[in-house]
Amino acid sequence: MIPRAITLPCAAIMLAFGATFAAAQPVPANLSLADAIRLAEAANPALITTQRMEDVALAEVQQARRWPNPELAFEAEEFPAYTVHEGSRLSNTLWVLNLGQEVRLGGKRRYEVQAAESGLMQTQAGIADFKRALLVAVGTAYFTLALAESDYYTIRVVEGQIGEIIALVEASVQQGDVAETELLRLQSEQLELRSDALSAALALDQARVVLLSLLGAANVYQEVAAADSLQVATLYDADGFPIATPEGVPLPVYRLQEMALRQRPDLRVAQFGVAQAEANIALQRAMRIPDLGVSGGYRGNFDENHFDAGLSLGLPLWGGLDAGGVTHARAVHRQEVAALQELEALVRSEVAMAASAANRTAERVQLIEQNYLVLVEDLRQRLQISYTLGEAGLLDLIDLQRSYLEALQLRNETVFEFRMSQIELAAAIGITPVYTAP
Repeated sequence: MIPRAITLPCAAIMLAFGATFAAAQPVPANLSLADAIRLAEAANPALITTQRMEDVALAEVQQARRWPNPELAFEAEEFPAYTVHEGSRLSNTLWVLNLGQEVRLGGKRRYEVQAAESGLMQTQAGIADFKRALLVAVGTAYFTLALAESDYYTIRVVEGQIGEIIALVEASVQQGDVAETELLRLQSEQLELRSDALSAALALDQARVVLLSLLGAANVYQEVAAADSLQVATLYDADGFPIATPEGVPLPVYRLQEMALRQRPDLRVAQFGVAQAEANIALQRAMRIPDLGVSGGYRGNFDENHFDAGLSLGLPLWGGLDAGGVTHARAVHRQEVAALQELEALVRSEVAMAASAANRTAERVQLIEQNYLVLVEDLRQRLQISYTLGEAGLLDLIDLQRSYLEALQLRNETVFEFRMSQIELAAAIGITPVYTAP
């Protein structure tokens, strides 16, 4: 039997990379999904690095709010090497003290602050979107662990059932009622199940390492189990309204799309990008207005004293009044608007696909649990009775036992896909999947 590979999004591996450098924190041995999300938000190193970007954006806002510093100039002019006039060289030196201040006209400072504040809000929304990706990675790793646990223990249970049959057949072989080849066939099946169990144990170890790495655990090899078993559940939003139930998605797709357009942090990133581009257009327009320089000072040599005052104004002689600044800012704004419209269409598509996946996987879970698994279990029990009565062969019993194992694994995989569809729907809408209640 080929072991099922653990597949995680590339984002999960990227988010887990470097987790050993984060501050160590204890991870409970019986871990719930809510605890896993809480631990990841507190210690995932990639998230912590991303959150530091907010400090940079705050510093840029503070820098944009600063007023230009005044300039103080002090000069000594006409200092004589020698003099024929009365008095010392100092009294024959022209002393100049000047204080100047740049006055920014056209609202440049206001627009720079608006652009910086839009950049700050864009950074904050980007952090929220990174956290959304982290929650998907944690949820994927968590339910991958739950799936690996279910597969491992299912194989062990079936292996134990085969062992019980082997014990009965050994007694029959000793009495001469059953051929020894049938016992060898059973022992071969038991060895194959043990091999499957080892493969499942490897998958379990790998799933545990990935999850603990995402949580920033000090020991990624510690024993940890998924407290939320691989069972169907209902996903709620923050207001306690069901979003995805075992029967499907109760809300129409257009309502889910409206929620996503209001809540998705990546959309807020794009919206703040448009706002920043608009502020940059206004800033470039204001740059057409030259800044005013105001100065005043003292000029004298102790005998004659004067006070000076002056104004200076830049002349836009080279490059005209635009010099491409407004044209470039408008092009960037059109690009940001187009990116926002493209993202809105993508969000609508993602929500529709996630809702469809949640509905179809819910139907599959019901079909397998209420029909297929019940049918295979009933057939298995009937065949065991027939085998006991001598009406069925050992090969039939072995084949059905293998079919029963595959049916249990199919059920686990289907429930895993259902829980993953819930997490993906929550991410598509922009809500935190911690309200999934078994």
